[in-house]
Amino acid sequence: MSRKHTAAAALGAALILSMLTLIPGPAAGETGEAGARITAGSDAGEIGKADAGKAGGTAAGMSGATGAGKDHLDLRCLRTADTGSVLSARRYCLQAAMAPGASADALLHHARQQLRPAGRDRGQPEKAAEALLRILEQKPDFLPALMELGRLRYNQRRYEEALELFRRAGEQGHPDALLQLGLMIRDGRGTAPDPRAAAGIFLRAARLGEPRSQAVLREYYGSGMPELNVEQSYFWALAASMNGSYAAASALPSDARRLPAGKQQEIRDQVDIWLGSLGDPAGQCLRLMDMDSPSAAFGFCQRATGNASDPRIQQIRLILADLLMAGSPDRNPDPARALMLYERAAAGGSAQGAYMTGDFYDRQIRGVTVGDSRKKAAEYFLQAAQQDHQKACLRLGEAYETGRGIPRKQEEALKWLEKAARLGSEEGANRLGLLLAGSGDHLQGAFWLTVAARWGHRTAETALKAELRKLSSREREETEEHVREFLRQDLN
Repeated sequence: MSRKHTAAAALGAALILSMLTLIPGPAAGETGEAGARITAGSDAGEIGKADAGKAGGTAAGMSGATGAGKDHLDLRCLRTADTGSVLSARRYCLQAAMAPGASADALLHHARQQLRPAGRDRGQPEKAAEALLRILEQKPDFLPALMELGRLRYNQRRYEEALELFRRAGEQGHPDALLQLGLMIRDGRGTAPDPRAAAGIFLRAARLGEPRSQAVLREYYGSGMPELNVEQSYFWALAASMNGSYAAASALPSDARRLPAGKQQEIRDQVDIWLGSLGDPAGQCLRLMDMDSPSAAFGFCQRATGNASDPRIQQIRLILADLLMAGSPDRNPDPARALMLYERAAAGGSAQGAYMTGDFYDRQIRGVTVGDSRKKAAEYFLQAAQQDHQKACLRLGEAYETGRGIPRKQEEALKWLEKAARLGSEEGANRLGLLLAGSGDHLQGAFWLTVAARWGHRTAETALKAELRKLSSREREETEEHVREFLRQDLN
């Protein structure tokens, strides 16, 4: 065996030991009395012996900043990340990250914006990694940074680094980290393959509500690893399906045929009791999203939407809708359900809910939206724009400019495009500049086109050159002065 593989195997053994000794198992009563009858005696060590891949409102809050100035920068970064363009979010989050004593949350959001594609820019992973490493120097156990950097290193095929990052997060009981760790150990990425040890880690994740790990356990027990146990297999199949695993749900009928009807009902009751013992679904949904564990959060968020009187319901609806749109390796995207949740959030006054609903109707997604959808889209964009939603202001201005779903009105188009631009939209500034220039206001047109170009708009520079040729030397100098002052104020 090569020195590298010997070291990797040693690391794998150390990982397993740390998983078994440092990650807390279920607290007393965590699985519920009935659930314990199925899972009793199946702790990580015993399975190992036997034989045993963005939204609104899902990001961690920026609580780490201190002082009014940093709070303002952090909040603007977070708001723009949720409601604005990628370029504007990058700009404001970079400013928050460069502030003296920048918080870990500010650096995290800066890193996340670097990973988002913007036009031809497919993302800047090394800038993101630099910010994430700065966070981990300050706060070595900061879970969202460990997870972001772990995923980044995994995608870069730097498996040993990813394995160590997921291990550090897993030691803190992070369900998605445990899932990734189990998959890597099972498949031999960054260490020697060890399916038996991986099973123990999957069990830890499954007990924390992570559905893909639950689905893996269903396969393990159903196929005879560590042993053939159809009751355990059915227990985890039910748990996974109730937590959002479509693969497990589709397998339930065939799994059920392996058990008498009475035993099926008994196990269903056990799963219900066990899931109920895991705590308040709304609180768990928000907690898991704050620690960047969307896979484990899905089932809790789904159950939490059943309580319409919960004061957190709007935030939870948005989270679940975003998760439904994104899908997962174990779950196809579900735009119809997502739209229903966005509409309910909009009815409750959510700007992001209104914007996303408008986006559905504007794009006329087949099988989801019907009728006079573009008119409805404009109504929803107006609802969001009145709450200073950057992208909604832009879309509403475009609708008035082009007559998309509503009558063309240049005055309204100018109003909403300017609002989008003042909220940081480079496309809003570009369209505003073009509209003003086209109506003969070359001075204001040049001003906004210059702003758009400075903000990184890809085509604004070409139109700006044509407008500047129509201005006198003094007008060009005054425009430049006004732009500098505008940009200075924009960053304060």
